[in-house]
Amino acid sequence: MTVWHGECLAYRKHQYPYHTDDLSDLLYRADAKEGLGRFMDERDLNGSLQAEYLHLQKVIEDFDSRAVTIKAWSVTSSMVTLAAAFIYCKPVLFLISVASACLFWYLEFLWKQFQWAYYARARVIEDHFAVERNLMSPLVQVPFQIGRSWNDAYRAISVTEKRMIASWQHVMLPHVFLAIAGSTLFASTMIGILNL
Repeated sequence: MTVWHGECLAYRKHQYPYHTDDLSDLLYRADAKEGLGRFMDERDLNGSLQAEYLHLQKVIEDFDSRAVTIKAWSVTSSMVTLAAAFIYCKPVLFLISVASACLFWYLEFLWKQFQWAYYARARVIEDHFAVERNLMSPLVQVPFQIGRSWNDAYRAISVTEKRMIASWQHVMLPHVFLAIAGSTLFASTMIGILNL
């Protein structure tokens, strides 16, 4: 047993006193290029990845529930502004309604990009459990990489993917309908079809 190996075991016992397994079965290896690194055994790795995956799924679901809130704010603000335009006979409020709907569409588009970035790590973990592999060289060797993976995935979203996300029906609805309604009502007042 190397000094480093013993120090890691002592650190792990200090950090995780509730851990009941024999810690000596963990695999440790010194890598000359990367420095000293620790590899978990398959069972610990799979348990950690399972916990990480379940956390990712909860985060992804939370994004969906917040997207519903964004839609509710969009409908509320746009409808109130449209109603105010009729009540106060101010056609410019139709344009404010359009701007509001577009801003909430953009907000939901950004929110969906944030969510999209979490899928990369979830897919890697799913692939880890889905493929046949050598137990000594698992597909994912390091658990708990949500932040690093999210950052890399978010930066890698291409312009084409951004256009695709913005045009998804569940992202652009109801914002587009509200923007079209406000634009149509404003145009109708300008050409004299609708008199306020």
